Amino acid sequence: MHRTIRVALSLGAVTILIGFVYWLTAGVSGEVFLLSPDGKPELAPGAEVHIYRSDDKHSLAAFLAGPLDFQKSLNDINARFPISQAEIVGLSDGHFRRHTIDSLLYMDIFVRVSQYWQTGVARTTTDRSGRFSVRLKPGKYLIHISGQAGKKQAHWLGEVQVAWRSETILSTPIYSYELE
Repeated sequence: MHRTIRVALSLGAVTILIGFVYWLTAGVSGEVFLLSPDGKPELAPGAEVHIYRSDDKHSLAAFLAGPLDFQKSLNDINARFPISQAEIVGLSDGHFRRHTIDSLLYMDIFVRVSQYWQTGVARTTTDRSGRFSVRLKPGKYLIHISGQAGKKQAHWLGEVQVAWRSETILSTPIYSYELE
């Protein structure tokens, strides 16, 4: 009887230890970059990583098909910044206007993502190598990364199913623009 209790307590302690180790190591890690024109990766150090809980209603596919309408956003921003007479007659290259529109569209995407998924479950930044790691409970998540890679400012979106340890690579942005 005494031996049975000791074995039961030992098994309980081992089970708790396994559960604790699982909790400490469950999550997602990954890297983010852009490919340069010559095919080399341009890392995104210091990029902001926002992670949201995803489900059937709030999935990446539903977001890209609905709230993220690039053309509508671009039309709205263009309407706020009409073309000047100098640009019409060719006296200005419109570089400042284009940069302003790109910057506003970049921020618009950031706002739309945060409004669509609302509450983030984790936030971090990428290291010097464009890598990140976050502890998460098992489930489906959306990863939104915004930052600079090389000479481009970009947004990356990706979904990941976390069972224990998940690894993801984000190399194709949903939007990017060239910085000066």
